[in-house]
Amino acid sequence: MDDPRVIAAVISGVVALITAAFTHAFILRREREEKRREQEEKRLEERKTVQLEYLNPLRLYLIGNQFRLSEILARLSDSQQQQEKPLLVIEQAAEISGKEAAWYNGTGCYLVSSCYLTACLFGCLYSAWPRSHFHQSDQWVRI
Repeated sequence: MDDPRVIAAVISGVVALITAAFTHAFILRREREEKRREQEEKRLEERKTVQLEYLNPLRLYLIGNQFRLSEILARLSDSQQQQEKPLLVIEQAAEISGKEAAWYNGTGCYLVSSCYLTACLFGCLYSAWPRSHFHQSDQWVRI
């Protein structure tokens, strides 16, 4: 065992083993980091897609409806104090179908556009429901 060639061979074998182990550990670490980075990018892209497709339109319709509802409440409270007719009221849906085009541009515009914004809000909520975490956790709730 005192032969320098044997000692050199043993040392080179140990160095080769250590080098291989460190190289393998380094490659595994880099692969894990790359996989984590790809998952993070995928999650961010998914979040961006959800925001663009569902949340931005939902925000728009919520703001529109909130404004309309607050304006309606203000008009109702003002009209109750002044004893005047507050807003256009339709008792039957059939009343709208018989109106002329000028009615939709004038008197009925506020009513019809409020109904349209509310329908858009519910449509947006309906389309966003399958992507929400509520849908995934509460399978018994169906629209």
